[in-house]
Amino acid sequence: MKLVSMLLLVVCVGTLALLVAATPVPRADPRPWAHPEPRANPEPRSHPEPRINSGYRGRRVNYRSYYRPYYRRRSYRPYRRYGYLG
Repeated sequence: MKLVSMLLLVVCVGTLALLVAATPVPRADPRPWAHPEPRANPEPRSHPEPRINSGYRGRRVNYRSYYRPYYRRRSYRPYRRYGYLG
């Protein structure tokens, strides 16, 4: 009877040790940019913060085009106006 209880104790302790060894260690994410802290009051998408070199160019009229009066030829690098260098 003593031998059976000792075997039962060894089996239980062994399974517990195996379970402890098999659980992964929760370690911190090495990428801090993957979890940015949430901002308290994020600005709405329709009104972002003003960019560098942002001048409002209102309704450009191309007077040469009669059928498309507000058509404007696509500029070569249109994002240079908004401060994007690339």
